[in-house]
Amino acid sequence: MVGRGKRECRRTSILIVNDREAIRRGIRFLLTRDSLGICDEAENGKQAFEKVRELSSIW
Repeated sequence: MVGRGKRECRRTSILIVNDREAIRRGIRFLLTRDSLGICDEAENGKQAFEKVRELSSIW
């Protein structure tokens, strides 16, 4: 989720990007149901780039 700070991610990680929170929640539900690791979410492309930069510094 957005704003939870740094966290460890699995080697294969997914960043969900969509401007609609309901869509992000639905995607998260479907992916976590299959035990895939979700690192974070972003509302738009700019925020996604910031998240990737932040997350890549902890990998």
